[in-house]
Amino acid sequence: MQIALANPHLYGIAYDLPECAPIFEEHAEAHGLNGRVRFQTGDFFTLPLPNVDVITMGHILHDWNLDEKKMLIRKAYDAVNPSGAFVVYDSIIDDRSQNAFGLMMSLNMLIETSGGFDYTGAD
Repeated sequence: MQIALANPHLYGIAYDLPECAPIFEEHAEAHGLNGRVRFQTGDFFTLPLPNVDVITMGHILHDWNLDEKKMLIRKAYDAVNPSGAFVVYDSIIDDRSQNAFGLMMSLNMLIETSGGFDYTGAD
């Protein structure tokens, strides 16, 4: 939504499980974006991602184990048009002694998921 609000020439798709649709649609309407953003039902574990110019995954990859992360990255690569981009934003563990937020987020993923974890910039 924020990208669409800041860039009136862009159109977007939210791709998620069906139960997320009502929340998305309410949010889009509240921001006056009904004609520019739409919801597409899908499960990125079982279906291909839609073919688009840009895919963003925010706080998605850290939920999954390494093999699942790689599978999702491959699906994004396959779905993005040749001149497009894949943008990921997650918490990063950039210094194990100073980045408390990154460490706590990674600990949270280890506690709450069966295989999720955050990663360093080098990873």
